[in-house]
Amino acid sequence: MHKVLYRAGGIWAALMPVPVIAGAYESNYVLEWMRIPFVEALLAAVIFVSILAEIKTAGFSGGGLITVIAGGLLLGSGWYGGNVAWFEFLLYFGGIALILLDIFVLVSGFGVAAGILSMTAGLYFTFGGDMTALWVLSAAMILAIIGIYFLADHLSENRMWKKLSLTLSLSSSKGYVSSVQNLKKYEGKEGNAATVLRPSGKVEVEGTVVDAVSEGGFILQGAAVRVVRAEGNHLVVK
Repeated sequence: MHKVLYRAGGIWAALMPVPVIAGAYESNYVLEWMRIPFVEALLAAVIFVSILAEIKTAGFSGGGLITVIAGGLLLGSGWYGGNVAWFEFLLYFGGIALILLDIFVLVSGFGVAAGILSMTAGLYFTFGGDMTALWVLSAAMILAIIGIYFLADHLSENRMWKKLSLTLSLSSSKGYVSSVQNLKKYEGKEGNAATVLRPSGKVEVEGTVVDAVSEGGFILQGAAVRVVRAEGNHLVVK
C-alpha cells in the first residue's frame, strides 16, 4: 500500500499539504536508508553481539533490550515498506523468547541454539531470502565475532555460557592440554567435572579443560573433583 502511495507521488502531491509531503518523503528516505546492505549488516551484527552478551551474563547485560530494538528497526522498516510479513516477526521474536526461556528456566543450551537459528532465519528472510541476504548475514557474523572478542573479557560468565563454550575450550588456544609434563602441575588441585565421568570424561581445573578418568566411578557434570595424579595424557580424579 505504501509503495503505491509513493509511486503515485504526482497525484498525492496535488492533494496533500506541503508538510505532509515533506514528511512522506523523509519517511521514504529513512526506509530506503534502512534497506542498505551495509546498514542491515551493521544492525544484524549489533543483534548478534547483544544476544551473545545476554547469554554470557545470564540476562543482565541489557543485550535483550538492544536485540528487540535493533530487530524492531529492521523488521519494522521492512514491514512498512511491504517487504516483511508476520512470518519474519514470528521467527525473530520467537527466537528471542526461546533464548530467554533457556537462560532463565531451562539452562539446557538447546533453547539457545534453536533461538539463534530462528532469529537468523528471521533476519535472512527480512533481508530478502536471497544470495544478498546470505552476504549480509555473513558480514554481520564476522563483525559480531570481532565485537564479542573485544567485549568477552568485560562480561561476567554464567552456567549457560560455560556450557555453550565448553567445546571451544578444547583447543590449545583456549588452554586444552594433554602432555604429561603440563598435567603434572594439576596434581592435588581441585576443580569441577566439565562433563559426566563414566568413568572417563573431562574436568576443568584452574580454567583449563583436561581429559580425566574417575578413580571412584561415576561423577556427575559440575561436581567438585580433586586431582589425584597425572597419567599419560589424562588426569585421575576423585
